[in-house]
Amino acid sequence: MLYITHGTDRTKQKVYIDSLRQSFKSLDSIRYSVVERSDFKVEDFSQIVFGESLFSNKEFIVLDGVCEIKDNREYILSIKQQIADSPNIVILQEISLDSDFIQEVREQVKEITEYKRASQSPDFTLWSAIYKRDKKAVWIAYTKEVETSATEKIHSGILSQVKNMYKIKTAKADTTFKSLGFLKEGSYQSALRGSKLYRHIELSDMLYDLSFMFGQAHAGEVDFKLALERFILKYV
Repeated sequence: MLYITHGTDRTKQKVYIDSLRQSFKSLDSIRYSVVERSDFKVEDFSQIVFGESLFSNKEFIVLDGVCEIKDNREYILSIKQQIADSPNIVILQEISLDSDFIQEVREQVKEITEYKRASQSPDFTLWSAIYKRDKKAVWIAYTKEVETSATEKIHSGILSQVKNMYKIKTAKADTTFKSLGFLKEGSYQSALRGSKLYRHIELSDMLYDLSFMFGQAHAGEVDFKLALERFILKYV
């Protein structure tokens, strides 16, 4: 069985998933798990969809952000019917899914829900606060984000912003926003304004620290959440 929940309101998504989980509580030997983007392995997931459990355990599995990666998204599309026919419950939890993807899986999906977070003041969204280099706003937005988002997702978002500013900082004067990989000019303009508030050496150091932090966290050498908090306090 396949379900999709998407949108920017992670809190409502989790409430929906919990409600769905409760509705399947009567199933014997059901096992609940959440697989984040970085932990998704095709081989393991294939075993769940195509394999047979020794003890006939049914799986209630949430794929969190897995479809953000193109190869994963295409793989899910390639086995959509098998997932739909499986006795296991698979939920795609995403912030954003394009309409083409949804249209392609609509016939196989039991239910599609979308939850959008109410618009906030730009000063208190993590994205805009980092570009404005507003430490107080960044910290307020960060503490809200950690309530509903995994540390890795927050880290990935900050890394993306720093990369955007670094690209602009090192680009030639006549470079276009499309040649730098921006899909929208508005996104480029936000990153451009942000890049003027950070020195080149700062952005270079930030990229290094974010990359090094990720490796250390996954090696179990540092607490990922604590390392990210120290990063914010150090640079923003």
